[in-house]
Amino acid sequence: MPKLRVFCWTDGPDVPQIDVSPCSITDGGHTAVEKQSVSLNCQAQSNPTSQYVWFYNNSQVYTGPKFTITKILRIHTGSYACQAQNPNLNTISRKSINLTVYYPPEGSPSCSVLPAMNYSSLNLTCSWPGGLPSPSLRWTRDLLYLAQVRQ
Repeated sequence: MPKLRVFCWTDGPDVPQIDVSPCSITDGGHTAVEKQSVSLNCQAQSNPTSQYVWFYNNSQVYTGPKFTITKILRIHTGSYACQAQNPNLNTISRKSINLTVYYPPEGSPSCSVLPAMNYSSLNLTCSWPGGLPSPSLRWTRDLLYLAQVRQ
């Protein structure tokens, strides 16, 4: 009777892949909008399946492949890392991303009208401090676009 040979192999984990949903990707990393639910999914090829640990600014915050923040706030801006571990080999692989939380400015714009050029014209000013990214104000007259100013 022929002998049956069984091979078991263990390897990994590979460098984790992190998917953030919903989000946008910028030069500085990933962005999300304040008060939305944001999910971070981690996957790393490994045999046996990896065990996952999430870190926020180098502090452990969650165990498992999917980390969800149900109502993300501006204070959640920072570095998120997924660590994948092969439980048999005790090998670890880690990947980090930067996540910036966008939020609107508070309140309403502050605007003023001042006379200029010896009262022959008017100087219109508006500001709306706060928010990330900085707000952009558009000037219109009778619904016609006049100018756009970035704060």
